[in-house]
This record gives sequence, C-alpha cells and structure tokens, in this order.
Amino acid sequence: MKELLGNELEYDDEHRVTRHGELFTGTALLFTSQGALRLAVTYRDGVEHGPEYSSFEAGHIQAETVYRHGNVLTSRRWHSNGRLAYETRHDETGHLVDEQRWNEDGSRQVAQWAHIDDLDMDDNQEFLDRHGPFTGFVLEVTRNGRVIAESAHELGAPDGPERSFFLDGGLASETVINFYRRVEVREWHPSGRLAREEHYDGQGNCLSRHRWKDTSKPMIVRLITLS
Repeated sequence: MKELLGNELEYDDEHRVTRHGELFTGTALLFTSQGALRLAVTYRDGVEHGPEYSSFEAGHIQAETVYRHGNVLTSRRWHSNGRLAYETRHDETGHLVDEQRWNEDGSRQVAQWAHIDDLDMDDNQEFLDRHGPFTGFVLEVTRNGRVIAESAHELGAPDGPERSFFLDGGLASETVINFYRRVEVREWHPSGRLAREEHYDGQGNCLSRHRWKDTSKPMIVRLITLS
C-alpha cells in the first residue's frame, strides 16, 4: 500500500477515474487544511467499489455510501446532530428499491418517494403516477444510483423542500416551496459553509438576501494505492 499527496486523478471518456493514464485502484482521501478527514472514496479499476465516507466540518459523519462495481448498494445520510436522516437500498444495477427517512428528533417520516423517470408530467408541469397527481418526494438519481436531488410535491405540485447534493453527499442547496412560491433559499459552499440565504414573503417577493464567501483553505488530497 502506498500513500501519495496531490491532485493526480483524472476522468477518462467513460467517466472512469485514472492516474497517469491508468485506471485507478485505491482510496482517495480529502482533508481540510487543518488535517481533518472530509471525504474518503474507494475505487477499483477506475470506478467506485466499496465504502465512501464524508464528514461534516465539525468532524462527525455526514454520509456513507457502499458501491459495487460503480453502482450504489446502500446509502445513508445523517443530520448535523448525529441522527440518521435517511437510508436507501438499491439493486445490483443501482436502481433505488427502498428508502426510509427520519426527522432531526429521530421520529420517522412517512412519505412516498418515486424516481423522476418513473413519473409522468401533465400540461401544467405537475407530476403524475399511475394513480393520478403524485404526493411525496421526487428523486433525481445518477446512472449508478447516487441521489443528487430531491423535491417534495403535493398532488403533483411543488410544495415543501427542494434539495440538491454535492458528489460527497453534502447539501449543496435547499429551497422551501409553498405551492410554487419560494419561502427560503439556502446554498452552501463545497466546504459545507453557508454561501447564500434568502427569505421571501407569501407572494414570492424577496425580503432579505445574504451572501458569504468561502474563507476556508483549499482541501488536501491524498491517494492510497495498492501498489
């Protein structure tokens, strides 16, 4: 096993991870400038294979995903208070087969979910399932099963939180919708620090807007190879 320092990983035309032109096998570790582990991803022959971990800035676990030959098998994400936020299971192709969610106080969320490709859309751009207007969470998932966005809908219309995620599982943005109208908008830097926050009235007019620069120092990448 050999540990290397530096940004030496690239992607080929098939979106596989390479190092010096060869498919990478090993673990990529991303550290903050203070030396705290932020992300760990395991690869085999250029694709994710094995566990992937990410952590909050405070150091406790944020997300855990297990891959097999590039496809997601299981995925978990935690609230900032350490309680489990959601857990998903996938088949061998990465297709989502089960999802469970919990609130920050540990109580169970009872909500339907659906893959965006499994839903239809009517003339009003509202989601439909085979029973009619859809109520629940609509998930956008990469080809290997990673959830990159989710949005809440009531009878087909956007109503509730809309979230997008960075590739490490961290929250990239969250918009709270009240039947088509924005209530709150938040965006985060990849470091996990808040980048933008906006608040709106009941008519969708912006009441306040704040932006923050990311003052954190660049991350440090270490590669652990098997040779």
